[in-house]
Amino acid sequence: MKTLWLLTILAAMSLVPASSGTAQAACTVQSVVGTYASTCTGFVAINPNDPTTIVPYASHGFFTNKIVGGELISTASLTQSVAGALSTVIGTAGPGEVTVSSDCTSTVTYHVSGGPLDGSQSHLLVSILDGGKEFQSFFNDAGTIVTCSARLMSRIVSQNEQ
Repeated sequence: MKTLWLLTILAAMSLVPASSGTAQAACTVQSVVGTYASTCTGFVAINPNDPTTIVPYASHGFFTNKIVGGELISTASLTQSVAGALSTVIGTAGPGEVTVSSDCTSTVTYHVSGGPLDGSQSHLLVSILDGGKEFQSFFNDAGTIVTCSARLMSRIVSQNEQ
């Protein structure tokens, strides 16, 4: 009798959908236009020729994605700590350096100005969540073990060239 009761419960459970949520809609460039707050943590190599010399890394700042001349561009301003030394950094990603796929993945190449990583490039692999309200990302560079989270602060209403 207990076996029959257990089978009945299992059969009933199999009829209930696994998730009551709906699938995320396809992403477009419009999904990521706006200003975001971002926090990153991990480790970076301070010597690009020796990726084993890693030190702690953390940053907090803001980035803005906008459309200029029909192309998506991104600018970032953040305060970072590399091995405990604080610096202000500006990152820019120009036309063709930000991609958005319909499966809500993205890639970004930032050109870094300022701080100990001045003149370098950072390559990010990004997951776009909740219709562009949130990002999770990972730096895809040798000697870098950094993950980031970002949350939408405001959408940009006007998409005119600025």
